[in-house]
Amino acid sequence: MRCFELLLTLGCAGYFVRLATLPRLAAPWPLVLSLLLVALLLTQVVIEGWRLPMLPVYAVVLAAVAEAIAPGTRTPGMLLLATTAAVGILAMSAVAALLFQRLNITPPTGPLTVGVAALPAAARAPGAGGTEDLPPPVRYVWYPGVPPTMGQQLSAFLAARFASGLKAADRVPATSNLAPAHGKYPVLAYFGGWPEDGVQNRSLICELVSRGFVVVTLQYPQTDVVARPMAFYESDARFQHSVDLNDERTQIYARDASTALDDLRKTPVYADIVDLEHSGIFGYSFGGAVAAQATHLDPRFKAAVNLDGRHYATGRTDGVETPYMFVGELLLMPTEEMLRSTDAVTRYEARADLVDYTLLAKNLRRHGGIQVIIDGTLHPNFSDDVMRSPLGRLSGSGKIDPTRALFINNALVVGFFQTQLQGRPATWLTQVPREFPETRIQQWTHTGSVIQSLR
Repeated sequence: MRCFELLLTLGCAGYFVRLATLPRLAAPWPLVLSLLLVALLLTQVVIEGWRLPMLPVYAVVLAAVAEAIAPGTRTPGMLLLATTAAVGILAMSAVAALLFQRLNITPPTGPLTVGVAALPAAARAPGAGGTEDLPPPVRYVWYPGVPPTMGQQLSAFLAARFASGLKAADRVPATSNLAPAHGKYPVLAYFGGWPEDGVQNRSLICELVSRGFVVVTLQYPQTDVVARPMAFYESDARFQHSVDLNDERTQIYARDASTALDDLRKTPVYADIVDLEHSGIFGYSFGGAVAAQATHLDPRFKAAVNLDGRHYATGRTDGVETPYMFVGELLLMPTEEMLRSTDAVTRYEARADLVDYTLLAKNLRRHGGIQVIIDGTLHPNFSDDVMRSPLGRLSGSGKIDPTRALFINNALVVGFFQTQLQGRPATWLTQVPREFPETRIQQWTHTGSVIQSLR
């Protein structure tokens, strides 16, 4: 639980325990104490925001106010029953608040302050949305900014709180609409996982910005078209149709990434700080497929990272010729039993994995690249979302500690882009197994030979 949530819960519990175990206070103290709980509730809502697991606690606060102002007498048995019920409700609410958390992303370790601002929307030309008529993306620019004053921080905080209707929001170490810091910074484009309606690697983005990158994130409005199922399992023809649609969507999103680079160059506030000669792209899950595809459409993307995503379109068939790093869980080839399963989901997913894993290995050997396996991870471990619950079963985490997995993932991506776009010595990769023994690394040259296999 967050600080004020915990204080409010303990305050409510203390109030009712005091009510049931000690003589009733003389007026107006019961009302004063209950109003203090109301004040604490309002403080918690403004600073931290309301969320569903806390609604029972708010109800208990209202019950405390009602108890303080209602006329009549209370028997000891009735007060004990009311206290037991209130404490039980508080306990259930506390457990729910602990299990279903909002993200509290820790500050990045680099020296630069993180600013974030919206990039004006770009309209699509007729037909540019493809077969599905996909909408244009919502875009944000994350950039090194001039450190904010206390007043700017408070103003940005309150504006964000009231803009969200005082609902609890993830806490991200970035300040809105800062003045950009002086300098030229490499640019990275980012795409999240299916259906690309959110940003799922904000800790990584903030870390990159703090170390001298500009990151433009692209996400898509939550429409029925955007949020369609990623695969159809009713028949071979339907499954292939979904693959064809995904190929097309990957290409459209890759073009959106190129448009974002063009618009950064045209936008006066960013034109002087972006170094488009040193641009890269990365993405999580389906966003990783977009990153691989974008290198085929725009030579300005000189490096790409795929965070545990499949490949689609040309990125699947031809691989990635620019410096490329694939970071993910252990890829196990599907068994014959899975390929022939009577369960349609198992059968079609196994077939897709067989094609993707085979072509990934072939293309890494053909063009060169890096593959990193982080032991004990599952797919969600490569996004911030895995931190939403301490229980791996609820968060989708593998056996590895999720905080550790995220730290390793972020360090790998930062190191890769620093090498490819900022001129950091490539020897950083040889240090990874010592720092992160959970990793298994293979690196290939363009001739297909293994430069090194690190464990």
